[in-house]
Amino acid sequence: MENNGIPQLEKLEINVLKEFFALRGQKLNFMTKFHPNVNQRLANDKKSREYMKRHEVELVDDGIPLENLFENVDVLITDYSSIFFDYALLKKPLILFNYDEDSYSKERGFYIELGSLPVPVAQDGKMLIQIFEEQAQDLLNSSERLLNYVGNFEDGTSTEKVIELMKKASK
Repeated sequence: MENNGIPQLEKLEINVLKEFFALRGQKLNFMTKFHPNVNQRLANDKKSREYMKRHEVELVDDGIPLENLFENVDVLITDYSSIFFDYALLKKPLILFNYDEDSYSKERGFYIELGSLPVPVAQDGKMLIQIFEEQAQDLLNSSERLLNYVGNFEDGTSTEKVIELMKKASK
């Protein structure tokens, strides 16, 4: 837990990312939400609050479900949270940010080998920029590739299918 929060934001090199987008006439609005314990620690720590203010990082309140923010997010950059599976349903770009993959793997392990997932992976801010520069078109399809990989069968008719199954089961 001690490596979560500001150390993660520092690895992202937010100022470098903001400068990259500014040179292209775009403004980067950066929102972050950590594990509730980390979020609370950051919200209560003066140095952390100053860091986020200086780098224009918005710490999302714990009371706001991430899913409620997805509509306003252009690109999701996440570490090992399974939230990227939910986000992928929107078919928007996503990037895995695995700056500490080796130590995380040893400590907790993974359900899925991350290297097998068909989405871009970065370990630092420079790699993120490289993905935005060199894989921009490919990045647009990252969610769709992930959904195909995990076997998503979303077709917009889930409710109707459940009702049909319930009708059949009740006969």
